[in-house]
Amino acid sequence: MTPRCTVLVPSYNRLPSVLELLDRLRRQDYPSFEILIIEQSTRRELPAFEELERVIGEDTRIRMELHPPLGVGGARNVGMRSALGEVVLIIDDDDLPATDDWISRHMQNFEDPHCIAVHGGEDREGGGGGGFERRFPKLAQRWAMSYSVFGTPMAFPAVKERKQSSKYLRGANSSIRRLAAIRAGGWVDECRNGQEEHDFSFRLRSTMGPGDYIAFDPTARIIRRMDIDGGADRRGANLEREIEGNVQFYFGVLLRNMPARVALLLPSYPFVIYGRAIGWILDDRGHEPLPVKLRALGELTLRFPLLFGKSVGKVVKSRAWQPKAAVEPAAR
Repeated sequence: MTPRCTVLVPSYNRLPSVLELLDRLRRQDYPSFEILIIEQSTRRELPAFEELERVIGEDTRIRMELHPPLGVGGARNVGMRSALGEVVLIIDDDDLPATDDWISRHMQNFEDPHCIAVHGGEDREGGGGGGFERRFPKLAQRWAMSYSVFGTPMAFPAVKERKQSSKYLRGANSSIRRLAAIRAGGWVDECRNGQEEHDFSFRLRSTMGPGDYIAFDPTARIIRRMDIDGGADRRGANLEREIEGNVQFYFGVLLRNMPARVALLLPSYPFVIYGRAIGWILDDRGHEPLPVKLRALGELTLRFPLLFGKSVGKVVKSRAWQPKAAVEPAAR
């Protein structure tokens, strides 16, 4: 029997791009799927919203739930609670499937009962990204979807070969057995610059049985768009939020899941976080003009000690290394 798939689309202030996404999703060749939109916009352009309602009215595969802003993790948790599919496939509201068999490529992995979750590959709209994968394909393949010695996530989504030993599940272009997500306890938005997938992935892996795995299937590709306004606004985040999010990640998420590693390498983390902030400027903000990026690099160098110290103070005050409770999706 063909398992049913729910394509989960968290939507926030991006209704025009959601309409583009629906056009691509309705062309998918997988025989049994629904599209669930978790719509949380604080501003709804009336023409786009009316067009969205029209499209939903003519296609019974599409459902929409209206919610106040829930955050990235909260929207996924609500979607898991409402999904009708055995497998839930998440796509951001500013991305597009690269092919009409995108759902099918995800779902073929679940023919193996030990496959618990899948992350797909990506291409940047207009090019860009994937430089490391092109220059060092063997290293990128080995390190894709794993953690460095410092616990830094390494994604390399432009690699070309399937991998069956992924250490974490990225947020968008990821699919997961719904009951596995429920057992893991859902997502928590604790890092202001995202990274909610890592605490979830540590919990997910702790619930997996012998032989179970998270796959990375780069044939299930999306087109990632970098300059669509709205959404969680992570690519347009400010420097303070980026540094605070990384401090929260290393001294919160990572410390509670890899305490020995963080304790051993503690003096190195200011340099690691500084390096990640540089990567954010050059990669996530890569669509910005060069003078803007150079200005941002200068600001980072000048402000880093103060922002780092301020962020560490917040982490200590909040005791961020203690476990966080997610809003657990309800099982049916």
